[in-house]
Amino acid sequence: MPLLLTLKEENMKKFLLFTATFFMAAAMASPASALLFDVSDGPGSSVTISTSSMWGDADEPDATLSEGLDNVSFNLTAGQSHTFDFLDITVDLTEGGWLGGGSAEISATLAFDLPAGTSGTGGGEGSWFTFLGLFSGGELHWTHQPDDVDLATPVDGVESFSIIFSDINGFGFGNTATVQATVTASGVAPVPEPGTIMLMGIGLVGLARVGRWKFKP
Repeated sequence: MPLLLTLKEENMKKFLLFTATFFMAAAMASPASALLFDVSDGPGSSVTISTSSMWGDADEPDATLSEGLDNVSFNLTAGQSHTFDFLDITVDLTEGGWLGGGSAEISATLAFDLPAGTSGTGGGEGSWFTFLGLFSGGELHWTHQPDDVDLATPVDGVESFSIIFSDINGFGFGNTATVQATVTASGVAPVPEPGTIMLMGIGLVGLARVGRWKFKP
């Protein structure tokens, strides 16, 4: 009989341990609330570039929204960030030219389909050069980053978000450079849902019961 009781007790401990582990895993796997961002392509998002000066055989630079921008979507909770390609700047030479450069000013707006009606606009200035369109360099500095965007109603703990456009500074092969955008959500992290708290509680109670049996004299 004592052996039978020991086996029953051992099986019960295994069952409780399995159950506790299951509920703990379920609680940890519960999806966290997050705000959905859906980036808008043109005409909501836009970029314009205007030449301040040019030298040599430089042609007017071209700025376009990055391919696939309209397909960019992501979820953020408070404190999280996401970076993606925003726009491309291409510098070139007049036909038959071999070396040239110049300086320009740029203005860009990043808009979102979600959160609906939100956007941010920044401006900057820079300079560039290119040799045969095969080797190019330059810099772009955003003198004005977009203002923080406040949500009329906080969503899943997110009260606002910021947009930062990346600077360019360097040189290399080719004649196109990409500006990235980083979106960061701000606010208060959401409180766990009651269901998640209950699952965690059941798991902790189960582990405590197993622990008490394990160390019982």
